[in-house]
Amino acid sequence: MPNDGYRYEDLAKDVEGLIEVLGLSPPIMIGHSMGGMTAALVASRKQKPLHCLILADPTFLSPEVHREVFEGDTIKQHRQFLNKPFDEVLTEAQTRQPHRSFNTLKIINKARHQTSTIPFQILTPPNPEYKQLVSEVDVQSLLVIADKGIISEATAEELQSLNPKLQVEMITGAGHGLHYDQPEQFVAIVKSFLRLILKR
Repeated sequence: MPNDGYRYEDLAKDVEGLIEVLGLSPPIMIGHSMGGMTAALVASRKQKPLHCLILADPTFLSPEVHREVFEGDTIKQHRQFLNKPFDEVLTEAQTRQPHRSFNTLKIINKARHQTSTIPFQILTPPNPEYKQLVSEVDVQSLLVIADKGIISEATAEELQSLNPKLQVEMITGAGHGLHYDQPEQFVAIVKSFLRLILKR
């Protein structure tokens, strides 16, 4: 694993390079959490054309909240997580998230258990200024938020006011992992958006 290259700008360049190497026609880009911030940055940079953009509760944090996350114990918690046997990790995950399937929990936590603390460099302030990113996106976009997620309804409304091409949908009974918590509802929302986009 490389020792650096985990800032959002680095990740955006990686995505642009992948689009170029694979020779993709304007792709549909979807990103969740930090992947959502990365996708928004790719779309705003306009280095590679996109067909449309889907953001699932991206890490659009205020500078104050971002600083709190950075100065908190996130990395310490992950080190502790890595030192636990995987069976214990999986049991704890089942207790915390009993509504998620066993296979989903196994896949997510196995990936986390194989991830060192190096990529947590992405938490180093500053984050990209998400309001500016959203205002600069010029393709049809969907922002999917959750009632217990990162992005509030007020923030979503503000982002809509900055970009008329942005559609917002709310999923209830879900947290930040909205596509794990309510997969059928998430898929239905994304499919509905894509049906409209692909007709144009």
